[in-house]
Amino acid sequence: MTHLKKLSTLATCALALLIIPTPIQAIITKVHSVREGLVQYPDLSETDLVVCDIDNTLIKHHRLPKKLLAQQLDQQMIMRQFVLLDPTLPQLFQELHDKRVPIVALTHTRTGTFGIIPSMEQWRLNMMNNLNLTFSFDQKNESFLLVRIPKPHPSFTKGIILSGHHSKGTVLKAFLAESNIMPKRILFFDDLKNNIRNVHDALAKTTYVHCFHVCEKK
Repeated sequence: MTHLKKLSTLATCALALLIIPTPIQAIITKVHSVREGLVQYPDLSETDLVVCDIDNTLIKHHRLPKKLLAQQLDQQMIMRQFVLLDPTLPQLFQELHDKRVPIVALTHTRTGTFGIIPSMEQWRLNMMNNLNLTFSFDQKNESFLLVRIPKPHPSFTKGIILSGHHSKGTVLKAFLAESNIMPKRILFFDDLKNNIRNVHDALAKTTYVHCFHVCEKK
């Protein structure tokens, strides 16, 4: 009887291991640029998804002189303070578009009106366009709110997701469900470890996700 009990226990444990989801594959790598991470995947295709943070991952901003800080700056003047971290990014993005690799931006930004900016969604889109960065769905009239998440709802506008200050992992997971997108692999780029942990924890059990921690060279 004892032997039978042991066999039964082993069978129960084996069944539990089959039922409990385990990570497909989750990797975290430190890189100095988005390009440095993408070259590790020369076989990217339309079944994959590239997700990039914006600030300090794709772009950075110059420190404004104290004289300007004292002035009432307009939207265009503010926008001109942002530059690409890598001047070859527009070409890199075009190469992805040519291979039909989906690429979206995911930024931890408030939505709607903010100060003199009537629409953060449109402001972010204009900023990226001014720097010649376009994302997937940019040519379509794609714009919607992720209402599965409490207000302020994150928003999606022509390839750019504004998190509304919600966790990036939660927002990305909701976006995939809302868009009915099921990528085989996700490459996620961000400069903040907390965002990388959020995405890793939200997706690693069901999706191959490679998170790249972008650290600019000193």
